[in-house]
This record gives sequence, C-alpha cells and structure tokens, in this order.
Amino acid sequence: MESGRVLVPAGGAPGEQVLKALVLLALAAAAPLDAQSPPAILGTWQGTSTCVKASWNAACNDERIVYVVAPAAGKPGQVTLRASKIVGDSLDWMGDLDLAYDTLSGRWSGDFQNTRVHIRWSYRVVGDSLTGNVVMIPSGQVGRNVVAGRTKPAGP
Repeated sequence: MESGRVLVPAGGAPGEQVLKALVLLALAAAAPLDAQSPPAILGTWQGTSTCVKASWNAACNDERIVYVVAPAAGKPGQVTLRASKIVGDSLDWMGDLDLAYDTLSGRWSGDFQNTRVHIRWSYRVVGDSLTGNVVMIPSGQVGRNVVAGRTKPAGP
C-alpha cells in the first residue's frame, strides 16, 4: 500500500490470476479426453480372448481374435466393434457390438443380452494397446479377458 492506495498488479486485482487459473483448470478437466475420443479406438485389433476358468463358464474356449472398430452408423459418439475369431487360416465372424465411451471409467462399453445371458463387454485403449473383459450382469463375474494390439489404424 502506498498513500492509502492499493497497488493492483498489471495482470489484475490480487487473487484474480488465481481465479482465472482455477477456471481454466476446471474447463480443462470437464473437456472430453482427446486420447479416448472415438478415433482412439478406431482401427483393426488382433490379440487373444482368454476364458476365466470357472464352473459357470465351463463351455468357454480361449480364442485368437480380430476386431475391426468403425464409427457407428447414425450414432454420434459411438463405435461398432465387429468381432471375429481366427479359425485355422480364416476369420469366423462372431458379431457386432456398439460401444460408447464412459468418461468416468475411461472405458468403451457395450451390453449384449438374449434370453439366456446379459453381459457387458468393456475395453480400455492406451496408444496401440487394447485391454478389456466381459462381465456377467448383474453379478459382475468376469468371464473373459481380452488383450490386443492395433494392427491397422483407421482409414481416412
């Protein structure tokens, strides 16, 4: 203070800089994670889908898998995972599943349900690595674990 006056720094009143920084941090935290936007999972993945050995899961077989992930038609922010298993020298299509990204869990997930089962497939992408699992709903029992690497990025 000088002669009863408060000196204000060139950048604004005391505390204003801190407030601006806090607002910017809050906005950055609320923004979608670029690393997990739909392009992060797009492309072709190859790896393994390994069964969790348990009496309730006795019919499960380990598989070598290929996933092709593309934007879901008419569903902004979602992708379609086209799953195939490698049998001999060929691909055996297993099905398609739409996935949505959950910013809280940092995972891509999609549910499959029929008259006998309700399961949730869930995946995390870090660079060119994909890990995931399938769990029974509502018990949460893990039935499979997936580990794959990106073999081909998404085309233009």
